[in-house]
Amino acid sequence: MIKTLIFYFLLGFQLFAFAGVTDPLVIEVGDSLKIPSIKEKIWIENQKVVQAASNGNIIQLKGLTVGSSKVRLDKRNQLVIVLPAGQIQSYLDWKKLSFQFADVTVNQCDDIICLKGQLSTLKEFQKIISLMKENNSYVYLGLEASASLKLEIEKWYQDYFRENGLSPHKVIFSHPWKSFSNTADRFNKIKSQMEKIGLYHIEDKQKLEISDNMRVEIKVVEIKKSLVRTLGIKWPDSYSASILNLTSAGINEFDLLLNAS
Repeated sequence: MIKTLIFYFLLGFQLFAFAGVTDPLVIEVGDSLKIPSIKEKIWIENQKVVQAASNGNIIQLKGLTVGSSKVRLDKRNQLVIVLPAGQIQSYLDWKKLSFQFADVTVNQCDDIICLKGQLSTLKEFQKIISLMKENNSYVYLGLEASASLKLEIEKWYQDYFRENGLSPHKVIFSHPWKSFSNTADRFNKIKSQMEKIGLYHIEDKQKLEISDNMRVEIKVVEIKKSLVRTLGIKWPDSYSASILNLTSAGINEFDLLLNAS
């Protein structure tokens, strides 16, 4: 009897909890969403993200910037999520697809949407990539993984780059996962390819590429130790010289150190 009462209590509690769950309202930056007529008032927690506007008898919520805000419509609480332009369909797709994984959800990573949560195996990662292709719905990855799993994923990416004629790129497991190009030409060519495998590709303007066959000039001057002593100069433990003719290549000169003998 007691077990039966406990069962019905838990069942009733779950039904109550699910009945109170309201899906968030999702809009894109710059878009507006019509809402039912409000009898009392609207309260918006973060008015930098969402703003209410009245157009005659119609009230609209407008997305101002990427983020989320709690909104109270009359006495009903509601969460409003504002996404970057063009990403709402991917968000809705992956809100459903993510249920196929134990600990993966679609969420925000800075100013974009991404998958967050925990990856357990390489197969889970590969399944996510496959679902992107099958559903033609691509999303950035911002998932956590163990150190050993990251090595497996890194190898998968390097194999993918090689098989698809791309140069190797280091994968940074941040939120979202990132890769870099050091020239605008390379960036524009492969950005869309990287998006299809969950990588947020960035043009790294700070990184300089040095070719393997760059020529350097080293000038060597012979100085006899006896002459230095005669002049009263202490014999140094090391010598330094500058690598020359690098300015034309856009690289600052740097020192070459040689041990004295």
